[in-house]
Amino acid sequence: MEYEILREQLEREDRISVMSEKEAFELAEKLNREMSIGEATIKLNEIEAEKELAHIILSA
Repeated sequence: MEYEILREQLEREDRISVMSEKEAFELAEKLNREMSIGEATIKLNEIEAEKELAHIILSA
């Protein structure tokens, strides 16, 4: 009886650790996408700022 309880507990823990690895991988992928989007947004903002600066210089 006690052996069966321990075995079930170990099986649950295995499933939890597998789920955790999968969740960690999914989270890493999501963060990587968000970082890429953030980096692209920063680059676009830099380009817009340069365009505005060029417009100001040409207008002066």
